[in-house]
Order: sequence, then structure tokens, then C-alpha cells
Amino acid sequence: MRKGLVSLLGFVLISTVPGVLLAEDPDAPDLKVKLLIQGQAQFTEDNNITKDGWDNEFFLRRARVMLAGKVNKWINFFYESENANFGKNGSFGDFMFTQDAYVEFAMYKELKVSAGMLLLPFSHHNRQSAASLAGLDYHNVFTGKFITDKVWRDVGVEARGILFDMLDYRVGVFNGLRGTDISKQGGVILNPDDMPRFTGRVAVNFFDVEDAFFYGGTYLGTKKVLSIGGGFDVQPDAVLDAKGNLGLYKAFTGDVFADYPLNETMGITGQAGFVYFDRGYDQASTDVFDATTGKTTKTYSDAYAQNAGTGMGAFGEVGFRFEVLKVPLMPIVGGEWYNSDVDGKDIMNIRAGVNMFLKGHNANLKLEYANLGFEKADQKDADGKVLTWGTDSANQVTLQAQLLF
Repeated sequence: MRKGLVSLLGFVLISTVPGVLLAEDPDAPDLKVKLLIQGQAQFTEDNNITKDGWDNEFFLRRARVMLAGKVNKWINFFYESENANFGKNGSFGDFMFTQDAYVEFAMYKELKVSAGMLLLPFSHHNRQSAASLAGLDYHNVFTGKFITDKVWRDVGVEARGILFDMLDYRVGVFNGLRGTDISKQGGVILNPDDMPRFTGRVAVNFFDVEDAFFYGGTYLGTKKVLSIGGGFDVQPDAVLDAKGNLGLYKAFTGDVFADYPLNETMGITGQAGFVYFDRGYDQASTDVFDATTGKTTKTYSDAYAQNAGTGMGAFGEVGFRFEVLKVPLMPIVGGEWYNSDVDGKDIMNIRAGVNMFLKGHNANLKLEYANLGFEKADQKDADGKVLTWGTDSANQVTLQAQLLF
């Protein structure tokens, strides 16, 4: 009895301590338990409550628990919870949710099939792991533009693999936007036949292949990568055209990613991408303020206006890694631009920073300065219609500490 209790206690301790439960038999199950914490101190110009001073924020950008392992040599799995922006704006609500959860059947290097809650295989950048980014965070030209997503994820099935030791393909079928009755638009039903969503990416790897489920933002000298690829994301009858008829939601991207070690202590990391989204049209609306209730409601017309998610954009970054007193540093510059088809929704952000990789991606510090540019209304007529548009910008400084173990 005592021996059995000791054995059980030993198994529980080994299974719950972050690390690896290993077996000598390569076909035996194993389990990895990891924790990712990214704490940020962020200071933004003219973002306090009166909009005339610097806003000071201390919060957890990401707090994740990750479980990864295999059932046998053919079947592996991954689960990840997320608690994003915990404490930002003084909010400590219940934000934890399941972000990734999938099982992968890895038959061959040419064919692996995953099912579950998956990070969309649209572009290199949005498929990168947040734990291995070169910059402080993603170049966010995707949020609010996919037809639907949960932090760029959707439920579905994906096939991926490496062909000819250089061609990386990833293509999936997902839920996307389910059949939805939009009552405010005259009873129009989007996707009435519940057609699936199709998303995929194909890339050519000229040196080392990127065969992991998640791409790396920088491999810190462990890989030599040059990848050129393109992606798509489509779903029939998921949007409306200018006349209110059902149309095809579509998005396309092209990107280049390079991570080139010059020697044991120096390397160059860079990437650039282009995106195009067509989110169709929405029924035009007008905000109406009720002075009695103090509430604002929307009234809808028979006209249709372009969805703000429709437009095109680009992003890019380049960093140079070297060592000072045996500590790897990476100055990095980048930015993102998005030109929406709707006035007032354009962005133009410029970023520059420096990273200190104390222990690679397991422990690092990142400091970034950003100039955040956006459109604003300059002038309106008596009816509130915008006559001209201008631009404005705000400065932002962010310090992030990352711990991954």
C-alpha cells in the first residue's frame, strides 16, 4: 500500500512540474507543461481620461498555460489557455479562455492532419507563436478584418506538410460565419446554406524548412530560413454586396520571411507582408441620440455602406542580432499600414525598439517606441456629415518582460 502511494505521488509530481515527462520508448506517451508570462509597462501620449496627458498602464499582456505532448509517435496534441491584457485599464475580470486545442495525426512529413481550435493558416505572421516574436508584438493588420475569429483562431480541420523538402502547404476547412439572420438588414440571412470557410497558405523554403505547427518570429541562429509564400481566406455567401445581395468574403496575402545567422553571435531577421480583405457592405446607419434617456440608437436606411474591414495594408520589420558582453541584443524597426475603404479607419504605425535575449525566448526584455498614426474628422456640416479628414498620431513607449518555462 505504501509503495503504491509513493508511486502515485511521484507520477503526479512529475506530471505537474513544468518540464517533460519522457519515456525511453519513442512510441510511449509524453507530456510537456509550459507557462508563458508577458508583463508590460506601457505609456501612451494623450490617452489618459482627460486626453491631455500620458496614460500609464501596468498589465499582463499574455498569461498562458500550455500542454503539449503525444499519445504515440503518430498522434500529438496541444492545448493552450489565454488571459490577455489582464489588469489593463484597471480591469481584472474573468478573461481566461481556451485559445488553442487540437489533436494532430502526423502520418508523414508530407501529410499531417489537425482538428480542433486552430490558428488560421493565412500568413506567416499570424501563424507565428507569440512566444517567439522578433518584435514586441504582432503587426496587427488582421484583427477586425477576418470574417470571424477568436484571436485569429477558428474551429476546423487542417492538412499540412512539407513536399520536396522545400514546399510548405497548409490548407483547412473551418466553421467561419455560420448561418446568421441579420434582422436589422431586412431579414437577410448570411450564409443560409452553412457553407464552410476555406483558408490556406503555400510557401517555398529555400534553406531550412519550417515544419512546426507554429512558425517562429526569430529562430535566434538555430535555423537559416528564407520563406516566400501566399495565403487565402474565403467563404461563400458570408457578406453582402453594394445592393444587399449575398457575396463572397475573400482575403489574400503575400509575405517574405528571412532569418539568417551570420555567425554564432550575429544574425539578421526580417519579414514583410501584404494583405487584402473584402468584407463587403453593411446596411447604412445613423446614430440618433435621445436626450430623454441619454442613449444613442441606430436607425437603418435602404442604402448599403462599405464595411470598415475592407481594404489593403502592409507590414514589415527588420532586426539585427549581436552580442554585447555575451548578452544577445537585437535592435529592430518596423511598422504597419492599413488603408480602409471607409474614411477614418486608416492606420500608419512606425516602431523601433531593442530586445535583450537573456535566455533566448525563455527570458527576455523588449523595449519599443511607437508612433501610432490614425485618421480623425477635421470638419463636419450642420447635419454631422464629415466634410474633410485629417491625421493625428500619438507616441507610445512599452517595456515587456517575457518568461517562458
